[in-house]
Order: sequence, then C-alpha cells, then structure tokens
Amino acid sequence: MDRHITPKFDIPAGSFGASVIITFVVAKKGDRTSCSCAAMVSLTVVEYVRREIAIQEGLSDKPQAMVHISALWILPYAIMSGWASDFNGIGQRILLL
Repeated sequence: MDRHITPKFDIPAGSFGASVIITFVVAKKGDRTSCSCAAMVSLTVVEYVRREIAIQEGLSDKPQAMVHISALWILPYAIMSGWASDFNGIGQRILLL
C-alpha cells in the first residue's frame, strides 16, 4: 500500500499501530461490540476497494505486487479497534469491581 501523504512524506509502517494506542487513551466509554463490528465492516470495504483496484491494474494474480491505494484507508479500522479495546477494558474493570 502507498503510505505517502504528500509526494515527499510517507508514514512509517510501524506507525499505524500507534493509532490504536492513541485511540485507546482518548476513548472513555461506549460499546465494544458495535465498535468491533464497525471496524470489521470498514476493513471489508477497504479490502473490496483494494481488490477492485488490483483487478483494474492487472495485479490480481501477483500476491507480492503493490496496489496503488493509500494506506490511510486502514486508519478507520485501527481507530475503531482501539475504541473496542478501550471499551473492553472498561467493561472488565466494571465487571471485576
């Protein structure tokens, strides 16, 4: 995936995991199940778009080829997964108290 935001700036691959941690700290309350479902739906949409672009570019039979799609498409999934993790932690604390 293309990790460039601008022509001269790209996001390091390891930084996407940090978005999960950041949203874990920011989120305070909510519903883990709905966030997990929404995260999976967003990832499904990303995979559908990525696959369509791969087919258009003739890369569907080349598993190691790079598809020209921004890696920022993964951020909604990472954010919602962070929220779901946070909500799970809140639920665990409430259950154990």
